[in-house]
Amino acid sequence: LAVEPGSREAGQALGRDRGQQDQDCRAPEALRVHARELRVQPRVNEERRQIRAIYQMELEDLEKNGHIELAVLPDQVQGNAHVFYLKCKNRGEREKLIRYLSENGVDTRFHYIPLHSAPAGLQFGRFSGEDRNTTPGSERLLRLPIYAGLGADSVLRIAALIHGFYAH
Repeated sequence: LAVEPGSREAGQALGRDRGQQDQDCRAPEALRVHARELRVQPRVNEERRQIRAIYQMELEDLEKNGHIELAVLPDQVQGNAHVFYLKCKNRGEREKLIRYLSENGVDTRFHYIPLHSAPAGLQFGRFSGEDRNTTPGSERLLRLPIYAGLGADSVLRIAALIHGFYAH
């Protein structure tokens, strides 16, 4: 029995159900979309690296003065700069900085909730030892906006606002 490749009969011969056959028909378009995304990704990564470099340069004096800690990227790592964060002294300071930036039109986020504190972690996991680093560290982390198209002027404005916060 001859079956034309890609036909419904070929899908049935391979044991695929109708839903899988429909998905197979859409696969070429999904691959084209993904290929387009892969072509622009290097440009997006480069824009984010430039934003990261501006933040780093503009905020390093606050780190030298002991107000914040900046993320450390090892010399041998280029990274894609999908996140830029700083560490405040404590959770209270971070919350005040989030509020200050929000009042000035800047949307920031705390970085993460430790896995052992997340609902699934509480239900399925357990924490061994004393939590000297994970929770206190997560309470200090603040992610700053970083995305392609943000623009150097916006990054400089955000850095200036952070300077203003620590000047008070």
